[in-house]
Amino acid sequence: MVKFRSEWRDLAEWSAYGIPLTTASNAAAKLYDATLDQMLYYYNHPQFGGVGETLQKMMGEDPDFIAGNMLRHSFEMFVSNNDNARKRFDKYVDGLEWEKLNEWEKGHIRGAQYLYKEDLIGAM
Repeated sequence: MVKFRSEWRDLAEWSAYGIPLTTASNAAAKLYDATLDQMLYYYNHPQFGGVGETLQKMMGEDPDFIAGNMLRHSFEMFVSNNDNARKRFDKYVDGLEWEKLNEWEKGHIRGAQYLYKEDLIGAM
């Protein structure tokens, strides 16, 4: 029988790893962790109903969560790989106030931009 994780990192735990998530929602932070876990290990957690539903729940907890939005856009690009997804990503990034973002977020956004251009070296 497959054993799924049942405990997820909250804001304090992410911070302890040196990852400054810009959300005030512990629930969003935990759902971010659950989404990453499902994506990395390629499974649908029965508690959440899969990656797509977990992303929806996470965004429902905090629609302004930068890392959550980047994960959502990355997932959309990965599963659809179409111009509409890329346009939605570009529109989202164009609307960000860069001076309010932390360096971790800026790095992930830049990496995603390179990845969407299929520049894997630049994305690293």
